[in-house]
Amino acid sequence: MARTPRLDLVLLLSPAHCRGRRARALLGSRAGSEAALRLRTGTLTLGDAFAFMSSRDLAALPTRLGPAGQAVLLGSIASGKYVDVLGPALGARLHYPPAFIGRGDMSRGGLLLRHAAAGTELDYAPLSTVAPRHGPRPPKLERR
Repeated sequence: MARTPRLDLVLLLSPAHCRGRRARALLGSRAGSEAALRLRTGTLTLGDAFAFMSSRDLAALPTRLGPAGQAVLLGSIASGKYVDVLGPALGARLHYPPAFIGRGDMSRGGLLLRHAAAGTELDYAPLSTVAPRHGPRPPKLERR
């Protein structure tokens, strides 16, 4: 039996894959799961939808990470929509770029592109579900 390689660093761009088997089970017109029924009645939250679609991958991620492995959330940390789902599953292995605090989607994207172009990695810190994830808005990025 082939051994699955361990990962040291996983970058999480989105906690859900919207074309996978779980997404089809949620979005299909004949889907009968509780989540699918809630989606059709308009009572399914975004967080619950992501949790449903990501559950097989998220459940496997902690075992795929090496002993010192980190999963870095490169999305919104201000609200609980990702943190509340990822935090309990990954615990101290969940990290984030502190430079994201106070930035919106476009600013986070611009910051990522600038670091990629410069060939520099962002700094990462453990993401605690109880620590403040809000802060003052940083200065605007300079135009490129």
